[in-house]
Amino acid sequence: AGTFNHHRLNEIKREAFYLAKHHDFGIPMDYLRYYSSKFNFKPIVVYIPSRNQITDNYLNYEFDLCKTCDQNMTLQDSIYNQNQINLKLACEESKIPFLDLSAFIRMQEANNNHLYWNYDGHLTDKGTKLVANQIFEFQNAIRPATNESF
Repeated sequence: AGTFNHHRLNEIKREAFYLAKHHDFGIPMDYLRYYSSKFNFKPIVVYIPSRNQITDNYLNYEFDLCKTCDQNMTLQDSIYNQNQINLKLACEESKIPFLDLSAFIRMQEANNNHLYWNYDGHLTDKGTKLVANQIFEFQNAIRPATNESF
């Protein structure tokens, strides 16, 4: 029925922990650069934020599955929104195109166009299509004028 996901029990606490933790993306970017040169493709990196980084709309569903959570918590604070900044910097250093979908998704959610399921953190069909379109447009914008395949 899409009303309960046992995998999300207390998930908001784990999400807060990992979003607040500093991640070094340099090594994964080095590997991606190596792998893409070995197999001759041009990578792009896309950051799709957690729904809870974007809006507090879904927290009621999280709190239903976490009885020990602080009901005043939010993951919109800057401490939980550093990964996309660090990832962007690592991509710039590695010269890998980077697309952060945070602003786009935030705008959609602010307009009551909810892109995530209530019962888990995945995008809905509509959300998937909108995000895929943003990625497609980004890829086309950075594609060389020679129409070279990505």
